[in-house]
Amino acid sequence: MRLSLGMYNHPVMLQSSNKSSRKIADHAAAAKPDGKLIMLDCFAGIGGNAIAFALSGAYKRVYAIEKNLAALECARHNARIYGVHDQITFFHGDCFEILGLDENKQSGKIESLAQVVSKAGIIFGSPPWGGK
Repeated sequence: MRLSLGMYNHPVMLQSSNKSSRKIADHAAAAKPDGKLIMLDCFAGIGGNAIAFALSGAYKRVYAIEKNLAALECARHNARIYGVHDQITFFHGDCFEILGLDENKQSGKIESLAQVVSKAGIIFGSPPWGGK
């Protein structure tokens, strides 16, 4: 399956998310330690990696965090197109705050997500260009 992403009624290729997302997902699945059934994409963007992780079939659940609401809506849309919207849970916000890693911003922490990821998860991070 060709993985191309966009905010349309059909997949549209944006940048190089097509091949690189599948390669990353395949590599992560091959290197996955036993008992790690959850994948967390900390910088989900428009969903390329989260969708590829879900399509790999290697994880019981994929969680995706994105702080840009427009990109997050696009990711949700793309997950529906690829038929994996029921395998990915999306969160809007800053990953450091949501996971409780920012000592100055504990109010946005989702304790249950932090616990699940710490016990059975793999954290994947591909920050946006420029690190912002």
